[in-house]
Amino acid sequence: MRGKRTPGVSRRAAAWLAIACTAGFAAALASAAAAQPIALHGRVEDDAKRPIAGATARLYPVLGARRAGELHLAGAYPPPPAVEAKSAADGSFRLEAPVAGHWRLVVGAAGRAERDVSLTP
Repeated sequence: MRGKRTPGVSRRAAAWLAIACTAGFAAALASAAAAQPIALHGRVEDDAKRPIAGATARLYPVLGARRAGELHLAGAYPPPPAVEAKSAADGSFRLEAPVAGHWRLVVGAAGRAERDVSLTP
């Protein structure tokens, strides 16, 4: 999946913001019935597989057309992320999805294009 092109960012920097996400969504579906948070962790790397510290990882719920339209009309679109975290010195990050469902993970770092990944159970 390609990220969106960010003005002022080189093609090389825009082309590579590797996100290696290991999500426990499938294994955590059993705990979803109890409405427990679902752990999500990953690592942010550059094109040479070096860790990127201080990158921001945000988790947004995937909205249906009706809900997105309601938020647009209310002037509240896009909504704030459900959770947010910064990557550590080794590039790792950890988030907890509040509930099971369809989520969009967006990761960005200074001078690099944002990347987003759709997460489904």
